[in-house]
Amino acid sequence: MLPPWQPGAHIELHLPSGRKRQYSLCGDPADRYRYRIAVRRIAGGQGGSAEVHDALADGMRVAVAGPRNAFPFAAEASVLFIAGGIGITPILPMAREAARRGLDFRLVHTGRSRGSMPFAAELAELAAAAPGRVSVRPDDESRAPEAADLLSSCPAAGAAYCCGPAPMIDGVRRAFGGSRASALHFEPFAPAPITDGRLFELQLGDTGRVLPVPCDRSALDVLHEALPDLPFSCRQGFCGTCRVRVAHGQVDHRDRRLTATERAAGAMLPCVSRAPEGERLVLEV
Repeated sequence: MLPPWQPGAHIELHLPSGRKRQYSLCGDPADRYRYRIAVRRIAGGQGGSAEVHDALADGMRVAVAGPRNAFPFAAEASVLFIAGGIGITPILPMAREAARRGLDFRLVHTGRSRGSMPFAAELAELAAAAPGRVSVRPDDESRAPEAADLLSSCPAAGAAYCCGPAPMIDGVRRAFGGSRASALHFEPFAPAPITDGRLFELQLGDTGRVLPVPCDRSALDVLHEALPDLPFSCRQGFCGTCRVRVAHGQVDHRDRRLTATERAAGAMLPCVSRAPEGERLVLEV
């Protein structure tokens, strides 16, 4: 029997290459003997999705960590679910739970085309069981919806849950203040673009090697080029896989994982955290 999980949870998949990647659980929480994930192959990505598709075969044994939940469903009485593309994976169990509880919910699933949008059959079943509550909106059948348009489906004083590409989430966050939604919960499945970065430097231990971190790149991206074996996973500041220790320098912490004690001890998550302009961080790597 597997450990229990709640809608919004994910597991960390440990791949044969040593890569660690996080994927939302999209099955049935009541099924304690199976975890289900969905992995979209991403051309030009960091290699995790390609390895899942090319290296994993039926019957192979893999290790996982978790489940963990950084996107919990609070089961408010009125709810709007917004999913973009593969972002439907954590949303689908939430919507099923909302239907099971008899909540006043709406689900909007967007994507480039119906053929690119996963779980079409299961969404159709949910739509049949909950008439008028599920909307599938492919971009090629109508223009891509504006964020305010997506939020307009929210029941009065309802909570909005959003998962999808960073630009979609950014739009929903900007439009949230003008909507009738009472709360906004979101989970991106890709790192958000860096919009307020400043140039700083990383020094690799006592080697004296210095790596400039441009204003539009993360410290993790720069470190990974120099240290290909450096582990990472979520790239969003909540899993802690990429943790490094800073021996000297001021860190601008932007993660959602480290405690004040860990930060004071020098821990840093380079996937999101940075340094003030011109600062040099000396890392113990």
